[in-house]
Amino acid sequence: MKSGPFAIFLSGVPGTGKTTLAMKLAERLKIDQVVSTDTIRFVLRGVSDEKKNPILFSVSHDSWRYFGEKNAQNIWKGFCAHCELFFPVMIYMIKKSFEEGRSIIFEGVHITPDFLKGLDSINFLSFFISVSEDFVLRDRYLMKNASRTIPHNGWEKNFDVIRFIEHKILENKNCFDRVIENKDVSESINQILGVINEVPSNK
Repeated sequence: MKSGPFAIFLSGVPGTGKTTLAMKLAERLKIDQVVSTDTIRFVLRGVSDEKKNPILFSVSHDSWRYFGEKNAQNIWKGFCAHCELFFPVMIYMIKKSFEEGRSIIFEGVHITPDFLKGLDSINFLSFFISVSEDFVLRDRYLMKNASRTIPHNGWEKNFDVIRFIEHKILENKNCFDRVIENKDVSESINQILGVINEVPSNK
């Protein structure tokens, strides 16, 4: 990678362990900025009008509702429309961080191949985090809900949509530096660090 500040992106569908990996990676690399795209969504909602921008008040796996019936075309169209709302904020945060000489880590499903394709002049590495076994991913949704006062049933209800979105993203897996099968956190961190250490300073 080039000298100076850089950005790391961890993409993946809900429940794949992106947040945990981002926090541990930040600790290992001594990066003090870790941003979840879910947090960006909460902030944007706070300054937006649901009637004027209803897609923002949906989530990535149910935004198809604003384009008609539940089919492959509308699922992908809704997902892309939802994610595109986050792109300007992420670009702004990257530029501000770089101006301050600080590196930054982003994690979230909203980090799409289309977003990464627009970062040609930015010093970054990107990873797609996956959990291929359905039962493992479902178990993680149960664990996530165990820590919530109000359980979220959207993940299980839209499991087929989530898997479809993952499949569509992976059609462009070459946009990512590596796809990580997150079976073990320590091993996944080592894989990510291995890629970072492999990248020449003139990337």
